[in-house]
Amino acid sequence: RPARAARPLHVERPPPTVARSLIFYSNPHMQPRSPRGLGPKFALDQIATCSTGRAERLAARVFLHPISEADLLLPANVSGPPPFLPRLVRAMVGPLEALIGRYERTPVLALLHKHCPIEQRVLRTLSAVKGSLRSGTVRPSKSLYRTLIGCFTPHRHVVLFLRALVSRIAPPSWWGCDHNLRRLSSVLNQFVRKTRHERMSVLGVCEGFKTSHMPWLPASRDNGGGAAHARLCQLLFMRWMYWLLSAVVAPALRSFFYCTETAVHHNRIFFYRKNVWSLVVQLATREFKANMFEPVSHKEADRILKQRPFSFSYVRLLPKASGLRPIINLSRKPKSASRSAFKMRSVNQVLGKAFCVFSTEKELQPHCFGASVLSADEIYAKFLRFRLQWVRAGRVHHHQCMSQVDGGVLVGTRPVYIVSVDIQRCFDTIEQRKLLSILDSFLSKEESMILRYIEVATRQGRVSSQYRKHASTAFFPQFFDVAQELARNTKDSVLIDQVVYPVVERSHILALLYEHIHNNLIKDGNRFYRQTTGIPQGSVMSSVLCSLHIGDFEANEIRSRIPTLMPEPPLPLREETTPR
Repeated sequence: RPARAARPLHVERPPPTVARSLIFYSNPHMQPRSPRGLGPKFALDQIATCSTGRAERLAARVFLHPISEADLLLPANVSGPPPFLPRLVRAMVGPLEALIGRYERTPVLALLHKHCPIEQRVLRTLSAVKGSLRSGTVRPSKSLYRTLIGCFTPHRHVVLFLRALVSRIAPPSWWGCDHNLRRLSSVLNQFVRKTRHERMSVLGVCEGFKTSHMPWLPASRDNGGGAAHARLCQLLFMRWMYWLLSAVVAPALRSFFYCTETAVHHNRIFFYRKNVWSLVVQLATREFKANMFEPVSHKEADRILKQRPFSFSYVRLLPKASGLRPIINLSRKPKSASRSAFKMRSVNQVLGKAFCVFSTEKELQPHCFGASVLSADEIYAKFLRFRLQWVRAGRVHHHQCMSQVDGGVLVGTRPVYIVSVDIQRCFDTIEQRKLLSILDSFLSKEESMILRYIEVATRQGRVSSQYRKHASTAFFPQFFDVAQELARNTKDSVLIDQVVYPVVERSHILALLYEHIHNNLIKDGNRFYRQTTGIPQGSVMSSVLCSLHIGDFEANEIRSRIPTLMPEPPLPLREETTPR
């Protein structure tokens, strides 16, 4: 009887993008103290401590088990017998066992100090800040913040550290040739230098590598050769690169660096050594606790959380030119679910209906927002109206626009001056009582109905669908009538009614906003704090609330004085932006 053909090895594709988001906003006070390894939380360290079947467990985790960003955060299975491996994967056990042994002998801290050293002047500054924090005599200043924020590690030093770390774990013989080593250096360089929201495609990462030169991949004679063998090697190598970047490179950066963007350079990533950023956080936290936050006991926080449908929030610090800006994450759900008080939705999720109602009220009462513009479309609409008024007044003539141009300046026209002004600590200095009184007079309708629908549209040749909401103050509005109004601002779209319309009362919205503004709870480590001044940045309502507050100030304090200060009416444009 002829032998039955071996069952082909099935390898699932990895996720389409590398889990690069794991490097951002780690705990600045947690850093591995062991000279070797990345810490007991990471899978490779857990597998290395296993007594039997280390390579088999690693092979199953890298090449066979389902792999995703969520799976990377799960602990490794180090109990029970080693998993069964197919024949082709079993051939990789020897190289993987050698890889684990090299990882155990890798002096990670020594490599960090060698390639990412801290300058002596920075060490002296850190020592002085530590002493002042212990004695309680620290006085935060713009110059001190500017010095500490400038103590970041350059990108090239971070790349050198990662290259040294990967080369210790997977030496040149693992990659097979110099071409693959150069390609690996290019991938690590891209991983470090990409901006905050840029993604790394796994296909793009693996492009250019010569898998036929890598000795640990299955040989063609073991798999019959041909296109099927090439496809299998490609899938195995894609899973390996995804695991290397997501489970080794990303944890290395997360363990030793605090990675963040800045308010000045926007999405460009800066890498701070954790001992540097930890002092920056301690310095800023002491200042914010004295000016913006007050401590709240666990008993009081539990009482507040039981009375409302949303949970607490988390805070992180965003570097500015000469200081730090507290960014409160109101979209993140709490991790703890052991107590009923914490089994809640995020703040922004609960405030979604309130934001929908305020968006409708903005269309009905635009004068309450003053010069506020919340999107580029609103900027264009206001500027277009201003230009048309300018033309009608005879200050710009069409024939001059077409003919008399000298060096880009219209000849014979009066100049238009643009003044750019930034309100310092705009969100942090808003009076909470004043804002609540403005909200009470702003909401005009006692009830609003939230129409939920799906918008199916074609964008750039692709069909996409989005769930949307629209608040209507009419008595039981018909979706067909509302869709006709929405169709004026949509193109190439199909609106699908979701039928069920919840009703939101005015008193309910005001109660939610009162809790959101007056009892904004923030958790830092194991402690709770309440914001005493301003409104939280990062809220879905923050820009709208700030617009209403400043719009009221414009109407009562500025508009009445413009005729006496300026002979001609200006075009005020105000945009409230807050990082998310």
